[in-house]
Amino acid sequence: MQDYSCAPTRCPAKTKTETSNDRSWPCFGGLTLFTGKVHTPHTLTIPIRWQASLTQLSQKKISDLESRLARIEEQLQQVLNVASAALVSAKANNAKSNLTPMDPVLAAMASTDQPPLAGDTVTSWLQASNTSGNSASSPSTCFSSSPPSTESTATIIRPSQCSPKLPPIEAILPMVDHYFTQINPVIPLFSQSSFTRLLNEWYTSPPSRRTNAAWAAVNIVLALSSRLPATPIRSVDFHSETTAAFATYLSNAQSVLSELVVRDQDLLGLQTLLGLVLLYQTLPDPRPGTVLIGAAVRLVHRLRMQSRDEIRILYPAEEGLHRTRLFWITYILDKEISMRHCTPSMQLDADIDQDLPSPDPADGTGDIWTSDGSVRVNYLRLRVRLAHIHGRIYDLLYSTRSTKISSVERQARVVRLSYLLENWRSSVPAEMQPAMMNSKMGRMGVVFMASMFCSYVTCMAMVHGVWSRNAEWIRKMSNYTRITLSDAGEEEGKSCGRQNPPLPSAWKRCVQIARECLGMMQAIPESDSNIW
Repeated sequence: MQDYSCAPTRCPAKTKTETSNDRSWPCFGGLTLFTGKVHTPHTLTIPIRWQASLTQLSQKKISDLESRLARIEEQLQQVLNVASAALVSAKANNAKSNLTPMDPVLAAMASTDQPPLAGDTVTSWLQASNTSGNSASSPSTCFSSSPPSTESTATIIRPSQCSPKLPPIEAILPMVDHYFTQINPVIPLFSQSSFTRLLNEWYTSPPSRRTNAAWAAVNIVLALSSRLPATPIRSVDFHSETTAAFATYLSNAQSVLSELVVRDQDLLGLQTLLGLVLLYQTLPDPRPGTVLIGAAVRLVHRLRMQSRDEIRILYPAEEGLHRTRLFWITYILDKEISMRHCTPSMQLDADIDQDLPSPDPADGTGDIWTSDGSVRVNYLRLRVRLAHIHGRIYDLLYSTRSTKISSVERQARVVRLSYLLENWRSSVPAEMQPAMMNSKMGRMGVVFMASMFCSYVTCMAMVHGVWSRNAEWIRKMSNYTRITLSDAGEEEGKSCGRQNPPLPSAWKRCVQIARECLGMMQAIPESDSNIW
């Protein structure tokens, strides 16, 4: 036997023949690591008489593996059956312990196999605004919040993510119909034909083909519909089932926000973002809308919706018109939020190449009529024109650059903006002014026009500096109610503090329009007053 140890040996001088036949390791400094010949192993040949035995042995091993796999599958199925039974029992016990009257849609949700998925995350803004502590304000989960019994704890298999669920279609169709007959014709957030097709695909497709974006869009429609109920409510109960349902829809939609802000293959991401911004304007704390509208504007630019020529080239006429209207809805929200919160708007007027909404659209989208049908105005066009004034107010009076202008120049800008506001108001028919709209218009017309005129009053107050620290009435009242006034007007003081006090004529106009709007709001039910 050859010695393959690593002991170094002196490399002797070899003849040419020995060197050629002996495959030893090369020498380094007279030393070699291995000595001896390296033999090539022979190829193993299996006799024919053994091959049948080997084949039988392989088949036996395969049979054993298959039987073991069958036993494992049977045991796993038993575990799944036990887990399913324990889950049904836990849900039944939880339903009995929390049996209270609920909204029909929520009841339909509870009757499904699993409650609707709302996601694992909710923005801190919603948690700050939901002070009621209602459990419906937090997103629902895939399983009951109560812990399972000790007997089934070890066998329950909890998936990491559940598929989103919606209630039966017959439960939500009345709400969807209310939205598309009363709200969407004025603020065309969705195309009714496209949404109907999306809803039909959701209920006819397997769960694996359902998308979070479609689920969020349906929740937005349900939230908007529940925020403005079909039947007006004089006194709103903020702990009612309808309010709980609204909180659930809102939480569901925002739980997939990370997917919506980057969804540019269709319009669902933008539509859901705009719906969330509209809903946040109705909450006690509307500040999350300032963040979401920025994401919506960025998405609009990725979709190239600010360019008229690109829309005409890439899309049919009907879809192009819908995209243009979505752009203007984004513009309206961006400019109004910018003025209210004194933050720069995301959409620059110089970067817009779109036609204004038509004053007389062929499909009647955005039109509002008086009760007798004699007077009509296009609400969408009026809001776009007012939004342009919103942007001008911020740029001329509240931007960082405007802080460096003189008092005389500031007053000249106030006069110019006041003229724009008066010119805008004169374009609204007399029958739709705050003093007459309750007697001349139907419910939905009053709802939208009241919202627009409330925004107009805000413009008047900010342009004329009603909350200016230099105003005489502020100085007089502060001597008696300094603390109360400072608390009540904190936000207004930040926005109007540097403004000059209003001129006497402007003061009279501000008081007059404020009184007209107060009279208008007194005649509106509470359910219709807290809208966008």
